[in-house]
Amino acid sequence: MRRSVVSRRGFRSLAVGLAGLSSLVFGTATAHADPEQPDAEPATAYVEGVDEVTDQHWTVRVYSPAVDTVIPLDVLRPADPREPRPVVYALGGAGVGVIDGTGWMESSDIAEFFSDKNVNVVIPATGNFGYFTDWDLDDPVLGRNQWQTFLLEELPPVVDELLDTDGKQSTIGMSMSAGSALDLAIRSGDLYSGVASLSGCVRTSDPVGQLYVRLVVERRGKGDVESMWGPADGSALDRARRLPQCGRLARQGLVPVEPQRSARHVRRPRSGTRGG
Repeated sequence: MRRSVVSRRGFRSLAVGLAGLSSLVFGTATAHADPEQPDAEPATAYVEGVDEVTDQHWTVRVYSPAVDTVIPLDVLRPADPREPRPVVYALGGAGVGVIDGTGWMESSDIAEFFSDKNVNVVIPATGNFGYFTDWDLDDPVLGRNQWQTFLLEELPPVVDELLDTDGKQSTIGMSMSAGSALDLAIRSGDLYSGVASLSGCVRTSDPVGQLYVRLVVERRGKGDVESMWGPADGSALDRARRLPQCGRLARQGLVPVEPQRSARHVRRPRSGTRGG
């Protein structure tokens, strides 16, 4: 049975109201407030709502100031949530959220695989064709993509508080996000304690890699690849070359893994779909 949990925005509104009441009682309130001025969106991310689909599967909605929208997440809870547990952030394929068979929940047995393990799994249910990176420009078709900021800066403290985690975090990516997971780990400092890259085109700085990126962003997503990393010149290549810097990951104590046999946990997409 689906159960809804009150969003944190409601609690924040209550807190603002109580603060205003306190100001009036102690004489510190401004005499004339503008009742027609709309509330400004907060500068930090917050949980807008939680639905408990089952005890171990929640759907969570988190507002992101960077992306300027509410991001839906599938959250898989630990087998035993009585103690703080680590978090794995699982990033999906190119069409996640818009093309069937490109996300973890519908194209793999991830829920079954983690059902007896003591770890939280957080799965963005969107991010289609955006490579889970920060784009240089908002795109006319694909909109605002500031996923690196959301995943590295905004989301972790929200998840840690909501799920009462132990502070340990890792990330995995598949297909489109296989290289993105490595890139996030490279840029994360000491945020992640593990990273895995599954079935993707990690090297985006050579002609083949650039062609693959164009196929994903432009051919399938109908966006403009130059909105992501700028023109295909030196600056774009410098940024792209940072994706496969596994040496830096080793210095951070991380060993990127792309296990060939991991595909046994990923079912083939149904006919007519593509993993991307």
